[in-house]
Amino acid sequence: MDSLRFGVVGIKGMGHGHLKTVTTSPVLRLGAICDIDLDAAKQRRSEFGVDVPVFERYEDMLQQAEIDAVALATPHYLHCPMAVAAAESGKHVLTEKPMAINVAECDEMIAACRRNNVVLGVGHQRRWSAGVRGMRKVLREGTLGRPIRFLWSTAGVRTEAYYASGDWRGRWDQEGGGCLINQYVHELDQICYLIGKPIELSAWSANWGHRHEVDDLAFAIARFEGGWVGTISFSLVSGGGWGVVPNVFEGDLAVINGNKIARRSLATAQFVAESPDTKPVLGEFLDIPPVPLEKQGRDLYYENFLNAVNGKEKFEGTGEDCIWAVELVNAIFLSTLTGRRVTIPLDRNEVEEMFRSLVGKRWTLPRVR
Repeated sequence: MDSLRFGVVGIKGMGHGHLKTVTTSPVLRLGAICDIDLDAAKQRRSEFGVDVPVFERYEDMLQQAEIDAVALATPHYLHCPMAVAAAESGKHVLTEKPMAINVAECDEMIAACRRNNVVLGVGHQRRWSAGVRGMRKVLREGTLGRPIRFLWSTAGVRTEAYYASGDWRGRWDQEGGGCLINQYVHELDQICYLIGKPIELSAWSANWGHRHEVDDLAFAIARFEGGWVGTISFSLVSGGGWGVVPNVFEGDLAVINGNKIARRSLATAQFVAESPDTKPVLGEFLDIPPVPLEKQGRDLYYENFLNAVNGKEKFEGTGEDCIWAVELVNAIFLSTLTGRRVTIPLDRNEVEEMFRSLVGKRWTLPRVR
């Protein structure tokens, strides 16, 4: 098909961006708008100057609207049931992050889309960033040599007013967690996109300073395929802003610090075995060349999605790709609550029992203030 007709579901927050992308694209069409706030949805229709039907009930839109795909910009707990319903109606699915609250829901979404031969995509926008793709190229080509370690630390802040902006926020049953499943699922997906699938981790997460029941701090030591082992640190109670510490990937031939790379004068193994010197020598840190892209972010992933529907190329953020970030989120909680190292993929029954225990308050995260 030359174009794709979307029903955009959820018109506040990220939904506004989806409406803008769809209505300004030369190859996409807006077929319907859906939101439980019908008046707000009608206002969005007027704002974008489109003549499309507006629906209050998602099921009505799937049955009545002339659409090929849905763009889901709804609270996290709705991603799975809405994606499955769309797939069963023969509609392709593009959902906002996170893919779902837990890995069992992700499995259900993947299975439904496979069963109905529709494309399932997750909008982790960093996968369509020129800088991230440049770093991925360096890491996947083996430029760094044998992996030694990586360090990933990101910090930011969310206030009580932020959590009061939606009654689904800060709840295990509807948001699926706090900083990990919402803000830092982007970081976890980026790590997986750069270096591959996680294998196991030990972790500790907690609530430091919010009234809600979910996490605002998280720390993990994780092992990934290909030999990567790293430390991951996240905070949502830090006033220092995002990306306080440059992220580091260290191999025996070169080191990445932030978006720069420096090569070693001598491979680490050789230096350790043979060198009389006490410190290895690094060359000058140089910028990692970005991969040239005509577009980035949402515009590019919508174009990629259309091409995937037409069988021209693989979508860069399939359900099978993006489930690994949710595996990491769920694994950090499970390791915290059980006090043990956990292997990935996770046992689905154990994950579902964990969420039942969190929702029922039989388990709670540590509070550290």
